[in-house]
Amino acid sequence: MQSKTQTEETSARTERRRYPRLQKQTKVLTGKVTYPIDEDNFVTGSSENISLGGILMHTGRAFEEGALVQLKIKLPGWHKHHPGFMKVLENSIGSPMTAICEVLRCQKKGGDYATAARFINIDPDDYIAFQNYMEKQLNKN
Repeated sequence: MQSKTQTEETSARTERRRYPRLQKQTKVLTGKVTYPIDEDNFVTGSSENISLGGILMHTGRAFEEGALVQLKIKLPGWHKHHPGFMKVLENSIGSPMTAICEVLRCQKKGGDYATAARFINIDPDDYIAFQNYMEKQLNKN
C-alpha cells in the first residue's frame, strides 16, 4: 500500500471541510464563558484563518478542549454587510463580531497557543453580515 504525500493529505483534509477558509490576521479577544461576564477574563490574540464554521487563532493562554469561549473578532468593514437598521448605526461601526465557540484543539506553538474553535452561537443578523463579508472576501482572493 502506498503512503499519501503531504499534499494529498492536506487536499483530503481540505475537502472534508464544510466551509472555505479565509487567511486573515485580525485582532481577537478571547475569554472563557462566565457569568457574570468578566472583562478581565479576555486575552488578546490574532486570527490565522476564519470560516463560516470557525476560526484558528493564536492566544497567550491555553484553553481546554471542549471549553466554551466568547470571541470578539475585529473584522474591518463587516458591518456594511449587516441587514436592516443596524447597518446605519454609527456606534456599531468598528465594533467586533461576537461569537460563542467551542474549543476543538489548543496546541502550544512557539510563544503562544494555536487554538481552533467552532462557532456555536452568533446573533442571526450578525451571521448574515458575516456570511456576506466572507463571500465578498473569498471572491476577492
